[in-house]
Amino acid sequence: YRMTDIAAAIGRVQLRKLDGYNAARRANARRYSEALPDCVKVPAERRGHVFHQYTIQSDARDALREHLTARGIGIGIYYPALLYEARPLAEFAAPTPRAAALPARVLSLPVHPGLSEEDVGTVIDAVRDFAPTA
Repeated sequence: YRMTDIAAAIGRVQLRKLDGYNAARRANARRYSEALPDCVKVPAERRGHVFHQYTIQSDARDALREHLTARGIGIGIYYPALLYEARPLAEFAAPTPRAAALPARVLSLPVHPGLSEEDVGTVIDAVRDFAPTA
């Protein structure tokens, strides 16, 4: 990657903060995982995971998305389709029923290190206010 000197200087400073950012993400994810498993399917614990995304599953994903959006909570749907559904990869398609069910179920909650404890609590409350649909 050919970055500018300024971008490199900023990157070097940001790298010094990486451990703290990762710890904050893990703490936010831990709070979600403790508070939400009776409402949605939460990601499995994996050693070393830094939770760049915190992706949950819900049978009522679209209704949950609308519910959270109406409360001002930014969500992401980063996996709207399977990779092999893209035309260049269609020749590699194979029967994957478990994977095929996921695009309609997955939704990512905010997990970034800039969230306050109150922000995380607001997200938890909003998901919990939605009818349990795990």
